[in-house]
Amino acid sequence: MKKKTVWSGEHGGITYEIQNFKMGGVFEIPEKDCWTFYLYIRLDSLPEGIRERFWLDLEKSGIIKSGTYRYDGEPLMAGLDWHCGMTWYSKESGFDGSSRCVKIGCDYQHLWDEGKYYCETGIERDAKQCIESLYEMIPNIKKRCPWCGEYVDELIQYGKGEMCSICVEKREEATNGKA
Repeated sequence: MKKKTVWSGEHGGITYEIQNFKMGGVFEIPEKDCWTFYLYIRLDSLPEGIRERFWLDLEKSGIIKSGTYRYDGEPLMAGLDWHCGMTWYSKESGFDGSSRCVKIGCDYQHLWDEGKYYCETGIERDAKQCIESLYEMIPNIKKRCPWCGEYVDELIQYGKGEMCSICVEKREEATNGKA
């Protein structure tokens, strides 16, 4: 059984996931590290006019019976700052009326990656840069308040973190003994 290690975090209100898994190690093929990172984009955080551009239709062909998503034709996803291009798209939630969320990502298993060293810190830097490129393309994405979980237009610096204005008010009331 091959081991997979997963790290996750949040940057600018966007959740990211980094994966490392092993390939090879059989039939005299040396084992090697394989890396990926993914962004989880909640469609309710996007401006209403572009949400549907992230919820792709399945395209069926005679060759692939199950169908595929043509994410390479959507510049708001494929045009982000990926390592050697976007290589993953899946719908993670939103099928039965729940909030829609897509998982998009890239990998580090290209021919030109052979012999290069990658680590969790470098992949995390790349994931955060990809999120920054998303904000450059769509500057008015709502951010998730880490306290209440709601998506808001703006977070306010409070103490050592950030939160929405409603949570700031509640904290101030609790701190001043008004709660």
